[in-house]
Amino acid sequence: MRQFHHKKTISAFLALIMLCSLFSGLTFTATAASVNETESNNSTATANAIAIGDTVSGGITTEEDVDYFKFTLTSAGNLSIRFTSYIAFYSLYILDNDGQEVWWSESNEWVAEAGRITNTHPVELGANTYYLKVAGTEWTGTPHTGNYSFITSFVSAGENISEPNQNIVSAAAISLNTVVKGQIAENDEVDYTCFTLPSAGRITLRFTSEINYYSLYLLDEDGHELWYSVGNSWVDETQKVTDTYTLDLLAGSYYLKIEGTSWDKDRYTGNYNFTITFTSANENIPEPNNSIPAAFNINLNTTKTGQIALNDEADYFKFVLTKSDTITINIKSWIESYSLFLYDKDGQDEWECKGNEYNSTTGYIENSHEIELDAGTYYLKMEGIGYWGDKYTGNYQISIGSLPAPQNVTAEATNGNEITVKWSAVTGATQYNVYRYNASKADYTYLGTTFASAAKPTQYVDTGLTAGYVYYYKVCSVKKSSGTTKVSDFSGVAKALAVPSAPKNVKATGGVKKVTVSWNAVSDATQYNVYRYNSTQADYLYIGTTFATAANPTQYTDTERYPNTTYYYKVVAVTKRAAVCSGVSCSTSGGKTVITWKAVDFAARYNVYRYNSASGSYTLLATTKTNKLTTDGAVSSGNIKVTAEIAAVSILSASANATALPEPNTVPAAPKNVKAAATGADQITITWDAVANATQYNVYRYNGTKKEYVYKGTSFADPAGATTASPTQYIDNTVSGGTTYYY
Repeated sequence: MRQFHHKKTISAFLALIMLCSLFSGLTFTATAASVNETESNNSTATANAIAIGDTVSGGITTEEDVDYFKFTLTSAGNLSIRFTSYIAFYSLYILDNDGQEVWWSESNEWVAEAGRITNTHPVELGANTYYLKVAGTEWTGTPHTGNYSFITSFVSAGENISEPNQNIVSAAAISLNTVVKGQIAENDEVDYTCFTLPSAGRITLRFTSEINYYSLYLLDEDGHELWYSVGNSWVDETQKVTDTYTLDLLAGSYYLKIEGTSWDKDRYTGNYNFTITFTSANENIPEPNNSIPAAFNINLNTTKTGQIALNDEADYFKFVLTKSDTITINIKSWIESYSLFLYDKDGQDEWECKGNEYNSTTGYIENSHEIELDAGTYYLKMEGIGYWGDKYTGNYQISIGSLPAPQNVTAEATNGNEITVKWSAVTGATQYNVYRYNASKADYTYLGTTFASAAKPTQYVDTGLTAGYVYYYKVCSVKKSSGTTKVSDFSGVAKALAVPSAPKNVKATGGVKKVTVSWNAVSDATQYNVYRYNSTQADYLYIGTTFATAANPTQYTDTERYPNTTYYYKVVAVTKRAAVCSGVSCSTSGGKTVITWKAVDFAARYNVYRYNSASGSYTLLATTKTNKLTTDGAVSSGNIKVTAEIAAVSILSASANATALPEPNTVPAAPKNVKAAATGADQITITWDAVANATQYNVYRYNGTKKEYVYKGTSFADPAGATTASPTQYIDNTVSGGTTYYY
């Protein structure tokens, strides 16, 4: 007996029909009608038209008789033919609109005891017009006659991809993160879909198949096969399977080819759906770089992120060593196994390390590979291969370099005649060497070392400097281990202006409406700036300067102060120095000359002088804060001299305070000729001579209990405050007769 073209068993088909019936919303059945075969219908041209859902009755009446029925499917899906035969053997054939045979089921034998048989034939078909051919034949070719009937039903596949899509040219475009639904049918044996990745990364393909066996193929935009997974079987109990695939790919367009095939290429039909999600590799290495000529120039001690993909099996890196050194290749790899190969500038092997396998628990591996190399150009190849050549894909991070130089180097004048140099720590460094520029040698010379074990390993204090001069520094990292020493390149340059020490022993002394501030002299100081606290601005503000050439340079008097007010002061030492500028150039155009010169670090301002031939000396032309000046007329650079003023200022001193005093007062003389006389029964009058400049007189009476003189009252001599007729007398009305009083 000739069996189904796709070799599925009837029991499997029945199970599939049961599954399909679950999707009742997708079942398409026309209004039921009873249709009797009409002769002659023995060709596609004379076929009887039927609708899905019709109950069709007919018969094979002669040995040559065949019957054709024409029907149309408006979408791809599963056609079910329930066929009851009263013929000893029957065969069914489905032809497409062009008359091409797309399916058959031959030599179906009745149950002899019953004189009939009923079979259900499921057929996966695309949208089209078809012809069902009924014949009474068995596999030997012997003809049979008899009656039959059948009814058709249809379940749509719910496809959301365009047809036809049987090749790359007609591939259906799909979007990432979208569920794609399709069908492999008797007349649609393969589907092509096309998608695009915006960058290198990993796709996750989640594929659900209701096909007995399916196969997948991934092609690049040129149609080259990159990956495949063939002969994937469903789970017999559920008659479907869901598989997940992760694939690493470069940016670009790709084609996914879907077939209903097994390992031995037997063909099957059914529905499927899948989703493709994408995660970028965040690669910061430009592609392509898969050969020595295309190698990526990687800077030493920088970390790059890359990916080994199905269509990018190797990455090449180019780096240059300016001196013999031991380099370290740091790798963090999410590839199951990676290998490294190092070549010299001519492509000759220098070193290799193969089969570095990741930790299956963490999903990655971190390695550091140290290699001693001479100065020169090198190429490093990164591949996702195991020790025995198995290929793998995935992401990785890589850095190449010797011991890195310190970064973020700064220099700051932190105290008088001292500069503190700081930098960021370097992993693996055991010490740091500090160098200072030596003008006489025109080179950086060794200054000192700090050790990683120190309390402040990334800081060095340079002492004994001369205020007003600029100092330049570089630092290098050093790693000592196992008798070997690795030294990094120099860091970038850091510079600072050395400043004088802050004045010490600052004192403030109050005087009449003034405060005098004094301090100890500071070496190298050319002047001192004095600051007074301003409560309104909550800060110390500049009030004046004393110069080292003055008779008393370490003293400053702050005058016109308010009496009985306390003032606070701080002082800074300043060292000013002039430096002759080089590179003077003059450019004259349009009656004006532009004068430029080489800038001087930390210059506060520039003084530009012009030679006066009449006096035979230079006179000041102008002062500017930039290294450029425009002046009228034509000027030759030979007649120009420029000096830079550099001002090094110490930190503020400690504060000192004092209170301004009021104007001195004149103490009046004691009153003379003081007399007391009883002028009434309960009254005593006290009199005295007037005192020059007195504004009032206070009168006191002896108190026997307290044994002291106690204030009794006042007589005012100032007309504005006078309260008595005579300022030189006072009447005491608090006395008793017969008692003696003392005043």
